Amino acid sequence: MKFSGSKKSILFLAATLWVAAANIFLPTQLSGQTQSGATFLKVLPGARQQGLAGSLTGAIDETYALYANPGAVGFLREWQWSAGYTEWIADIFNASLIYGKQVRLRSPWSDRVNFALGIHYQGIREFDSSRGAAVPASAKDVLVTASLGSPISVLSRNIALGLNIKYFRSELAQFSANALVFDVGLLYRTPRFRLSQPGRFFDYGILSAGVSANHLGTSMKFLNSATPLPRTLRAGLALNLGTHDGLQLQLALDYKSVRDEDNRFSFGAEITNLFSPFGKGFGRLFDLRGGYNFDDNLLSKLSVGLSVRLDDYMLAPLKNIAPRNTSLRMDMGVLDGNEFFAPVYRGSITHQPIVPEKFEFVNTEQKTFKSSGYIKLSWQATVDPDLYDDVAYLVMVANDSLKLDQLIKKAKADKVDLFQFIRGTFITQRSASKGLQTVSMVKEGKNGNGFYKGYDDFLVVVDSTFSVDEKQQQIDYTFQPGMMQGDYFWTAMAYDRNHHIRFAEKSGSHIAAFQVEFDLFTLKSKKPDLTVRIDKTVKTLPPPRLKVNLPGISFAPDSANVDEKSEVVFWQWVDFIKRYPPVSFEISGHTDNTGPPPPDYRKKYNQALSQRRAENVVKALVAQGIDADRLKAMGYGDSKPLASTNSPKAWAQNRRVEIGLLEDNRPAQKINTAEITYTNQGGQPSGNFTVTIYDSKQIPEELRVELVNSNFSSLGPVPKNGHDFSNILRVLRNVTVPKLEPRESATIEVRCDEERPYIIAVVDKDDLVDEIDEANNWILERSTLPEKNLDLMLITSNKVAFAFDSYQLTDSTKEWLNDISKILRDAPLEKYEIAGHTDSQGPEGYNMYLSLLRAQSVKSYLVSRGIESKRLIAQGYGEGHPLDRRPSKEAWVKNRRVEIKHIEK
Repeated sequence: MKFSGSKKSILFLAATLWVAAANIFLPTQLSGQTQSGATFLKVLPGARQQGLAGSLTGAIDETYALYANPGAVGFLREWQWSAGYTEWIADIFNASLIYGKQVRLRSPWSDRVNFALGIHYQGIREFDSSRGAAVPASAKDVLVTASLGSPISVLSRNIALGLNIKYFRSELAQFSANALVFDVGLLYRTPRFRLSQPGRFFDYGILSAGVSANHLGTSMKFLNSATPLPRTLRAGLALNLGTHDGLQLQLALDYKSVRDEDNRFSFGAEITNLFSPFGKGFGRLFDLRGGYNFDDNLLSKLSVGLSVRLDDYMLAPLKNIAPRNTSLRMDMGVLDGNEFFAPVYRGSITHQPIVPEKFEFVNTEQKTFKSSGYIKLSWQATVDPDLYDDVAYLVMVANDSLKLDQLIKKAKADKVDLFQFIRGTFITQRSASKGLQTVSMVKEGKNGNGFYKGYDDFLVVVDSTFSVDEKQQQIDYTFQPGMMQGDYFWTAMAYDRNHHIRFAEKSGSHIAAFQVEFDLFTLKSKKPDLTVRIDKTVKTLPPPRLKVNLPGISFAPDSANVDEKSEVVFWQWVDFIKRYPPVSFEISGHTDNTGPPPPDYRKKYNQALSQRRAENVVKALVAQGIDADRLKAMGYGDSKPLASTNSPKAWAQNRRVEIGLLEDNRPAQKINTAEITYTNQGGQPSGNFTVTIYDSKQIPEELRVELVNSNFSSLGPVPKNGHDFSNILRVLRNVTVPKLEPRESATIEVRCDEERPYIIAVVDKDDLVDEIDEANNWILERSTLPEKNLDLMLITSNKVAFAFDSYQLTDSTKEWLNDISKILRDAPLEKYEIAGHTDSQGPEGYNMYLSLLRAQSVKSYLVSRGIESKRLIAQGYGEGHPLDRRPSKEAWVKNRRVEIKHIEK
């Protein structure tokens, strides 16, 4: 086919403008290219990236970043879209549109997948430079992109992998070419960290880094010439510093290696919320950015940009422009011109949510809870999409699902202010790493019945606590019912610092249900109901302090031989030292202050004389069979006189050898003790009551009958029928227990005699206010004290210990439990209680729940080792039974434990 000269010139001019336009528009290169083609692929759409000199490889929270690094798709918001447009030289224009969305799609490596779809277009409108001599010419490039990205949760929720699949078509007049293009990228972001000096400029920081390989695919054929794609390798870093509703800064650095071109760096910086130091209302309105590209072939290396941001928590009238719970960001960028080309201006707009992300109930099937136990509600953890915002939760309970549903609808429509309940309340915070932002839980004040009454009779739960399951990304909310039996309905609301709210949901519903039913405890709860338990333990105590009050051994003047007058004292020493073989002693020699002159010589003389005196006494003691390693001779000269006067009597007193304690290596004593704990499980306070604690060698049948029939009083071991058991029972203690409030406990500790292993506690039921007829004396009889056959077994905290706020078993604990399981298998008829305990840190209700989790974790492990589940009873005791009551780290470590106790056959 032949062309006229005019038409050839039109094509030549169009091609020239096309290449020039692409290189102007692309702030990364204007160098000649002879091998790779498809220059349009190197153009990153969006005005924000132009202001940052294209430094987006390590950027997070930016829609257009996926063109630089597909890994950015894995960190996209719940949804967001961006559109951009540029108009520049010779009727050449550029337009782009992209939309991204999260999808809850479970895969082997993650529970969430993000998708994005974009179209990028560049064209030259038809023009005719031949004044009608030829057909008008035009050109266009079209890029359609489908992106897929996801956090790699099996490694870390902070690592995302992404893939772009792109269809590229380029047309010039009647000629065209197309290609299938691929990008792959990896992006990592650190968890948000708090700066060492928050509040000065920035509170938090996030560091991100990315790598990508772009424009992978087959060559394009244009004008019968195969041209490879401009394969690009990118690496980038970004540092994000900021404060919510305050100043924010992003620094970005990129490195690019493009086929057939020189490698290059680019750098960008952006200040967000530019005027926030001067006010919160309009402070978020403007962002400013600038970038610099180190490519020497560029016409202009410097670029700048400006953004205007609008959202629903700015001052009126700006707050009403953006739809509720969303923000609009309008970006503008400019690339400086020169003598050949005018400046290039670019604009884009981004619309995205600023509300906590969608989250769901966990295990929504209706559960039934006992009124005397704990209620546990669970939901997925959520995050706020803003980098520096936090999420808090509010739990609401009602016995009318319709009223709760109406309240939720009013709150979502902004027709009711739920936050009047939050203002001024006590908020507990807990930092949750591994992908979770700081989580807060609102704890409302009581109004007498355990709840706070609000709009339309809904209830805000109090007397509760929460925990974060970081592995499952789940919030567990635990509280005691304190409510009547029946069906209840609940919801969890997440909100951020700017009061954007999101309710939990499942299958389109924001409401879940549970049921409360009475148990035997509840039926008795209107009166005091005293229950009791006994824990027999073996405590290890240091030996009592050894006091050495022996007289000294005296000496004649200038003599190192023991004075005959001290022979009786010497034998007292021998007897005392032999009585305590593990103890070491210091034998200290002394002199008076006389001696040969001058003073310096006298001091040396007395020092040597005192040392000889001490050594001679040691030799004499060793001669009586005492180990020399237990004795240390020390001379002190005249430095420690007993009498300070200068007289023959004082000098005689000071000429001596003394014995003192050096090191006490006696073994610790094992003391058998019993802790008797009384708990008022009723609904009314109990009055002061008297407890008499006895021990006994045995429990004859007639004594057992009297105890069971409550025929004893606390006045003595003589029941009402006149039988005298004083020859069997021995009083250990008489204790008056003060008034116990409902669910309050009191503990009495007594020392046990190995020869008298039975403990009996007697209480007068008349001392209990309004006590019901079930009041009784208790024979607190467990198995005998610890013996080799493990009839009663106690596993102390140094064996089953836990980290702070954890119920996970350590490897060393599992090894030890393996040995315990062997012992338990050898006694198949025995039952054991697994008692969990916590330290005193944290709310009391949460500690009770955590202690139960610890007991259950030990039980589950023993069951996995072949122990029948019915032989093991897991019980949580919270912080109520500490081994060490001191408020110290050492005490807290001791108290975080699980104990295993034999209870019956």
